[in-house]
Order: sequence, then C-alpha cells, then structure tokens
Amino acid sequence: DQMRALQRRPDQQGTLRRVQVPTLVMGGAHDRMCPPRRHEFMAQLIPGARLEILEDAGHLLTQEAPGASLEAFRAWLRA
Repeated sequence: DQMRALQRRPDQQGTLRRVQVPTLVMGGAHDRMCPPRRHEFMAQLIPGARLEILEDAGHLLTQEAPGASLEAFRAWLRA
C-alpha cells in the first residue's frame, strides 16, 4: 500500500534544510496523498524555496493541470 510506505519512510527534514540549490516545491490543492500543508512544510524547510499550489490539480500535476504546471515551472525558471 503506497500510503503505508509513505508513512514509514525515514524523516528527511535535515536533508531538506541542507538543500543549497534553487528549488520549486509544487503541489495540487486537491492532492490527498501529499496535501498542500505537506508541501508548505517542505518549502519552509528548504532555504529560499518557492512554493506553488495548483488550484485545479491533485497528485498528478502534469496530467491534471499540464498548462498550469508548465507555466509555474517556466515562471520559476525566469525568476
């Protein structure tokens, strides 16, 4: 079961705090597997990370909201 596997993964907060590259954390507003609050938490841990929550998407961003995913990625690259 995927949800059980996610719950048993080792904590990676220390790893996220050490990220030293530009980072975009992107999630879907309707994602049940990894809800927006988890993406917000990850973005807070990564120094300088940018957070994008796509309103019309769930867990499969590029399939559910391909245009919005691409635009968010392009905007992040331009920043």
